[in-house]
Amino acid sequence: MEYKCLCCGSQHGEPTDNASENWYWRVVENGRIGPFCSQPCSRAFRLSTEATFTLVEWERLHFLKWRVNTGQLRDSGELLDSEQVAS
Repeated sequence: MEYKCLCCGSQHGEPTDNASENWYWRVVENGRIGPFCSQPCSRAFRLSTEATFTLVEWERLHFLKWRVNTGQLRDSGELLDSEQVAS
């Protein structure tokens, strides 16, 4: 499989002793983010220069997740535009 580093754009991971390449992945709650060609690229990667979430955003998303998990929101159509979250 061919990869491209999300941080620097390299199409080659770090070489290993057996002439193959080593790619890095960052683990997140429901999966992983990557690939990255090296550990420094993995550590440096950010989706934006801003903090990932402000406390208010985190609380809003946490409450929305709780409502979905408890069945209070059965249909995504019940969400207001201001509450929609990209999955």
